[in-house]
Amino acid sequence: MDRRIPYYAKGKAIANDYYSQPPRKRLKAPQLDTSDLVQKNSLTLIGRLTNPAVQRLWSLIPFLFSRWNMNGKAIGSDLGRGRFQFRFDFEEDLLKVLNNRPYHFDDWMVILQRWEPVISDNFSSEIPFWIDVQGIPLHYLKPKMLIDIGGLAGELVDHELTPAVARVKVLVNGLQPLVKDAIIDFPDGSEALVTLKYKRLKKHCSHCNRLSHEKSNCPGLQSSRKSQNQSSLPPLPP
Repeated sequence: MDRRIPYYAKGKAIANDYYSQPPRKRLKAPQLDTSDLVQKNSLTLIGRLTNPAVQRLWSLIPFLFSRWNMNGKAIGSDLGRGRFQFRFDFEEDLLKVLNNRPYHFDDWMVILQRWEPVISDNFSSEIPFWIDVQGIPLHYLKPKMLIDIGGLAGELVDHELTPAVARVKVLVNGLQPLVKDAIIDFPDGSEALVTLKYKRLKKHCSHCNRLSHEKSNCPGLQSSRKSQNQSSLPPLPP
């Protein structure tokens, strides 16, 4: 007679199954007519925190509402994963809020964008910034030059060029690094460094130019320090 304890009786099979991550279930969405909900959500803004570890969503919603001088109401709610929404009564209130962007909370930027019937983890992501462009040679201060530089930072919305001002308004992807400078190559082989100064920009990483952390917490610098520390370790004894 076999006196060995069965594998399942030892509890190992149960333990392994318990601690392993279960597979994620999938469901195929049915064919639905969503036109009624598209219309119902047409006066909705979707927002996102750029640094959820610092910004507190439960206090952000009343903070933003208190700053908006509206004729109607705006109902805010938490969508999870650092995202939120505001549903407005009137189109004019929604447009007024959008026109006053960008917003920030706890010294970090807040992304706020009009809802669209798209399904993507990257929605919302747009932040409109006015950007001062510095370093363009005087004899190249032309609208075409300014517009092309603005296109490096994002989707161009507007621009202003006078003898004293060269700036662009751009829809920036707040989930990607900001473009802070660029090298312009000219037909005669010369080049110039232009810098982009973002208006109303709050805390961000000065190393990787992302909005989600400060330089002291930059993952790129931390991995670099880790590799340097490992390379500086004394050799293992034979």
